[in-house]
Amino acid sequence: MTPSDWVYGLHVGLIRHGRQICHAQRPKCGECPLYSQCAYVGSVNPQETGVS
Repeated sequence: MTPSDWVYGLHVGLIRHGRQICHAQRPKCGECPLYSQCAYVGSVNPQETGVS
């Protein structure tokens, strides 16, 4: 599904996203550029994420 020349860059970008924004304990959902497409929105405590 992903063009072969995008695979490594996508891999690195997703790791960076996970380290900087989408933390397991306290994700920064309000800063996430993928928020509108996220399947996990609402699955964490909104008080911890700052999302209303």
